[in-house]
Amino acid sequence: MGPVVKRRHRVVRPDGTVSEGDYGCEPDLDRAGLPASLAGESLLDIGCSDGGHSFAAEARGAIVTGIDSQESPRNEGRNFFEITRDELGYRATYESVTLADFAARSPEPFDHVLYFNVLYHVEDVIGAARDLFAVTKPGGNLYLKTLVDSPIPERLQRYLPSNWGMLMPPAFRFEEVGRDGDATCYFTPNPPAVLALLRHAGFVDVSVRGRQVNRLFVRATRQ
Repeated sequence: MGPVVKRRHRVVRPDGTVSEGDYGCEPDLDRAGLPASLAGESLLDIGCSDGGHSFAAEARGAIVTGIDSQESPRNEGRNFFEITRDELGYRATYESVTLADFAARSPEPFDHVLYFNVLYHVEDVIGAARDLFAVTKPGGNLYLKTLVDSPIPERLQRYLPSNWGMLMPPAFRFEEVGRDGDATCYFTPNPPAVLALLRHAGFVDVSVRGRQVNRLFVRATRQ
């Protein structure tokens, strides 16, 4: 008997039916501003987990590579990407590797890079931003989704506009003991800090694309 698969993501099968999972990924791609048609374009999904965003991007025509660190405590040593891919009939490739190690190989950069729900799990946020720049093709785009810090209670954050907080000074809060039971949550940025970090790494046209409760969606371009 194979492993019991507990998917984080609901995935649309090639026949149009939907798998079980905690949440769908298409809305994330739309909020981040990923084009609806990616025919023949390369896409890197960093921190891909079980591949929900990877397969949603492949359904738009992208040639997808997913990477993740199997050693992450949040993955419990597995993420079911390849099981999900083979079961649902997708073709994306997968490798268990950190962004830092992947970028150090100087791979061919990608037209599109997804970085969803990873930034606050990274200890070296500046190094990560530089690695994101390195793996993005000139003229290509980075799409980032991250938890953001806010003095507003979470139950009220769903009512905030996408550009809320952009006049605050950029700041990262160090989460000494983690956050919400997650010991791997290290630094929580406020919205201006996310944009400032990407500009510092060299990205241009850095802009907020959307917000979902305490998650911010940002798109940035490498010239």
